[in-house]
Amino acid sequence: MRSFTLQGPQTSKVIDALKRVQFFSQMNEEALQKVAESGRMGQFGEREVVIKAGDKADEFYVILQGEASVHVSTEDGAPIEV
Repeated sequence: MRSFTLQGPQTSKVIDALKRVQFFSQMNEEALQKVAESGRMGQFGEREVVIKAGDKADEFYVILQGEASVHVSTEDGAPIEV
């Protein structure tokens, strides 16, 4: 992943995206601004693994462009999309 600091219009895009997430939807503009400014932008490549089961959960992701899928392993270890 390439990462860089949020700037200007990018911060506004993140705030707009956060407003559409139920968890953040009741926050005021000032709180949303603080959440957005505490983040960083990242760019992932096609099929790049972002997070795996068991990884430390100390951050979250907001997808501004593109898409992601979630896969889990079955009992026999085969990956399935959920």
